[in-house]
Amino acid sequence: MNVVVYGANGWTGSLVAKTLERRGGFRLVLAGRNEEKLQALRATLPSRPEVRVADPRDRAALERMLLGADVIVHCAGPYRDLGEAMLDASLALGCHYFDVSGEYEFVRSIYERYMGEAHRRGLTFCPGFAVKGVFGDWLASIAAGPSREPIDEVAVAYAHALREYLFASPGSILAAASQGLFNQHDRYDPARSIARRFEFPPPFGVGTALLVPMTDEVTIPRHLPTPIVRNYVAVAPGTPANDVWATFFTSQLRAMPLLATAIRANPTLFKTLGESRAIVPTGVTFAALAEVTRNRRVHRAAVTLADGYQATADIVAYALRQLPSAPRGAITPSELCDPRRALRELARARLLSLLRWSEAR
Repeated sequence: MNVVVYGANGWTGSLVAKTLERRGGFRLVLAGRNEEKLQALRATLPSRPEVRVADPRDRAALERMLLGADVIVHCAGPYRDLGEAMLDASLALGCHYFDVSGEYEFVRSIYERYMGEAHRRGLTFCPGFAVKGVFGDWLASIAAGPSREPIDEVAVAYAHALREYLFASPGSILAAASQGLFNQHDRYDPARSIARRFEFPPPFGVGTALLVPMTDEVTIPRHLPTPIVRNYVAVAPGTPANDVWATFFTSQLRAMPLLATAIRANPTLFKTLGESRAIVPTGVTFAALAEVTRNRRVHRAAVTLADGYQATADIVAYALRQLPSAPRGAITPSELCDPRRALRELARARLLSLLRWSEAR
C-alpha cells in the first residue's frame, strides 16, 4: 500500500510515519511544507522514503504529490483552512483519505459535501481518526450494544493527566478554544458552559468535566439512534488539580490561550508541575469514557492509555489495514470496523499502550 503522510514534519505526522515504517507493509512518502524537517525524518527511517514538498493550498501541487498514492494521511492543520484542497486532490487522483482532525465543523463538512462523490468513485474517506474521536465513537458503540432501541443521550468524556494537558501544542489549545457548538436533536447549538461529574477508570477517579464539542458529536449520530451527543474534557480527575482546573476553565475554556501564553513564558515551571507524581497518574496520561443512556439506564465503556499521541499513530496504522474491506464513501470509525474487535486486537497485538478496558451493563 502506497501511503503519503502529509504533515510528516510535525509531531503527530512524524509519529504516524515512524509507526507505519515500524509496522511494515507500507510504502511511505513523507510530505509537507518544510523540506529540511522532512529530510531529517527521512534520515531516521530505514526505508529512506521519498520526500515530496507541497503547499496545502496549492491544488496542482497536491495532485503532483499524490501521484502513485493509494491513500493520503493528512496530519497538518488547521483543517478548516488547509483541508479542502487536499480533499479535492484526493478525489481527483483516486486516493483514499484519512486525517487526524479534531475540528468537528471540518469533519461534518466532509460527510455533508464529499460522502456521495467519494462513494461514486469507490473511495473511502475517514476523517477525525485521532485518539479523541475514534475512542469516543468506538466506546459509544460498545456501550450501546446490539440493541437498536432509541437512545436518550450519549456522553463522551476524555480525561488527561495534567502533564499531557499542559504540554498540548499551542495550536491544539487555540483550536479547542475556538469550538463553540454541540449536537442536540441533530442541530448544532451554541455551546454553553456545562460542567458534569464523571467516574473515570483507575488510576483516574471522579472528577468534573467541561463541555467541549468534538468530532464524536458528528460521527456517533451517523450510526447510533440518539438525538443528543455531548463531549466533555477533564484534567486530572480524582486529584485536587481537577477542581482548580474546572474552576479556572468553567467559562467554556475561553482562558485556554492564556494557558498557552503561560506555558511559553514559564516552560520550566510547567515542566516541574507536570512531572509532579502527586497529580500525574503513574503510567497513564489519557482515558476515554462513553456513557449511553437508554430507558433511564446508563451503559458505560472506558479505556485508559499511556500515550495519547502515540495512540493516534497506532489507530491510523490499524485503520489502514482495514481499508481493503471498508465501505466506500465518508465513514465513521465504527463503520470502518467492529469496535469491540478493534479494541481487542489492538490490545492483544500491543499496538496501543492499552492498560484497561471495561464495560458495565
